[in-house]
Amino acid sequence: MTYMATIEKLCIDKKLEKVSGLLDRGEMPLRAIYLLPAAAEWMRNVLPGLKADGFNDGAVSPNQQAFVLLRDFVVGRDMFADDMYPKPMRPDDVDHGIWELRTADLRFFGWFVRKGCFVVSSVETKEKLLLHKLYAGHREQAIQRRNALDLDDPKFLKRKRKDVF
Repeated sequence: MTYMATIEKLCIDKKLEKVSGLLDRGEMPLRAIYLLPAAAEWMRNVLPGLKADGFNDGAVSPNQQAFVLLRDFVVGRDMFADDMYPKPMRPDDVDHGIWELRTADLRFFGWFVRKGCFVVSSVETKEKLLLHKLYAGHREQAIQRRNALDLDDPKFLKRKRKDVF
């Protein structure tokens, strides 16, 4: 019998990193976000130096955008209440399972391992994604990384919005 890991075990083994430090005193998390090492590294090394692309007037820095998005996700905010709602990358193919969480300047690619539990495979700026036509590459990379992750089956939810949020 082959041993498969839980998401918590993958964190212990440093194959995933749980995002923390987002809640105010007394707040309880309603959801969880995990980062694959490449996404965590990008957020530590690239994100702090980024500036807003200027497309959205008054947009805060991408670093602040990421914090707000991740916090809103974890505290259980209605992610579909504004124009930057999460999007399934192939909405008509529920077996695909890759989602995009969005801010004015950033795109977070990943999947839901269980309801309210999102794994981020990669993060990129909207500007770079559009300029270099990288959406398909990030989507396929997320699938490859998900398949390579030694995670209990099912590795992702094959469902619609109401089932994952």
